[in-house]
Amino acid sequence: MFARLELIDPGLVTCSRWRPNGNDTTPASAYCAVARKNN
Repeated sequence: MFARLELIDPGLVTCSRWRPNGNDTTPASAYCAVARKNN
C-alpha cells in the first residue's frame, strides 16, 4: 500500500494516536497514515 512512499511520523497508527496528545487505548476500528511521494 505504501510502496515508493515515505511515511510521515508517527507512521501507520490507530487514528486516535494521530492527535497531539492521543493516548487513547480503546481498541482501534480504523488506522491512519500520511505519506508523501518520493521523487
